[in-house]
Amino acid sequence: SSESEEEEEGFELAVSEAIIVIVLVLIVLTIIFEHTKEHIEHIVDRAMKPIIESLFGELTVLGFLSLCTFCITKLGVFEELSVKIFGKDEAEELLEIFESVHFALFLVMVLFVLSVLNLVADGKST
Repeated sequence: SSESEEEEEGFELAVSEAIIVIVLVLIVLTIIFEHTKEHIEHIVDRAMKPIIESLFGELTVLGFLSLCTFCITKLGVFEELSVKIFGKDEAEELLEIFESVHFALFLVMVLFVLSVLNLVADGKST
């Protein structure tokens, strides 16, 4: 019994450490993002500022959508709908479809961001 308690304590400790590392990585990434954003806003011409504002507005929308989908996923909405649409054996089907679409949209957003940054760089060099 004490061996299983020790294993559980070790597992709980590993989970706690993982959470701390994940939070720290997210904080570092947020700081890097904010510094990069400020740098881009500082170096662009006044004529390019609306483009940059639009870019960061799109990223805000993407963050909002991610929050909504996270909540919907955690509430089990996809599983319930999937069972109603595809049957009991396919409880994960709708979630898998959604994840594929979400990943495709994320890829489009990454391409959009890269395109905008490329256009800004071209505009800055002329």
